[in-house]
Amino acid sequence: LAKVLTLQGKSVRLVRNITDIDDKIINTAENLGVQWHEVSNKYAQENTELMLKTGLQVPEQPKASEYLPDIFKLIQSLIDLDLAYISKNSDVLYKVSAYQGQLLMQHKEGSLLSEQGQSGVTTEEKLDNRDFALWKSMPEDAVGFESPWGWGRPGWHIECSAMINALFGGSVTIHGGGVDLKFPHHQSEIMQSEPVNGKPLAKVWIHNGSVLSAGQKMSKSLGNFVLWQDALDQANSVVAGLGADLLRYTMLQTHWQKPLDWSQYLLETNKQALFKVFKAIPAAIETYVTAEGVNSVLEELDNNFNTPGLFVWIQKQAQLKRFDLVASAFSVLGFNLKEWQKA
Repeated sequence: LAKVLTLQGKSVRLVRNITDIDDKIINTAENLGVQWHEVSNKYAQENTELMLKTGLQVPEQPKASEYLPDIFKLIQSLIDLDLAYISKNSDVLYKVSAYQGQLLMQHKEGSLLSEQGQSGVTTEEKLDNRDFALWKSMPEDAVGFESPWGWGRPGWHIECSAMINALFGGSVTIHGGGVDLKFPHHQSEIMQSEPVNGKPLAKVWIHNGSVLSAGQKMSKSLGNFVLWQDALDQANSVVAGLGADLLRYTMLQTHWQKPLDWSQYLLETNKQALFKVFKAIPAAIETYVTAEGVNSVLEELDNNFNTPGLFVWIQKQAQLKRFDLVASAFSVLGFNLKEWQKA
């Protein structure tokens, strides 16, 4: 999406925050006998390396731990607006019943539980069961940070709102994330940000579909998940040296709003489809790439970033021997044109 917007001539700043202050990370670090930031830094670095190996643009990656003053400032603003309160245990909780703005979806009684059940904040502390944690008090011997409300850790939701305040003045053009983040995470971000800033948190929300395995959402509890590195290795085993292109192509076969049912069989099928197109081009494919062709591709994607529709269009252009359009399309997608034609 960022690449397409850039090709359309728009100025794009792509940011993806790293939640490096997290109860699970801290618990893992304690079990390993290392510092919490060693764990978060390790996986953040591995993720960045995977992005590069898959041919993806690495965005700005601010860490939540770097924005504690902004978190404190936002929490205090919510307290001043009577949208947050300090509990008897020195936790700071959001007062859901006081919020009057628009939401992505309606509340369900009891659904807004602190940290989706991962917080130490108990129901007894809350004025309303839906209230969620902005700041969680911690024992002095636990991992934490000094704040105006004592030793503790920030809630998950407040980190993102604070970073958007710091980096974008409280409002972004496009806010993305998986459909599973729509509630409660993105909803909580809206509740924290918009009353303070007096403007929409995002002009456009994009929620991508989940990755499935045999029709079920991938999850650790079911053991049906495929790690990114494994998927990339599978793609490289199907077409050596071009696995990154094949993996991206396979992911984009499903519309971004729809769930993707993953299987290694998809890689083999897509490899054959790609070979058929590339082998039909009579001369060096890169010579067919034109500015007019790129603009035609961008027009196709201007329909809600419909990548499956784009691939149908590519196949049609190949049949019509419009190799300029075919080559331009794969150029926009970042394919290694020479290597695919030689493969």
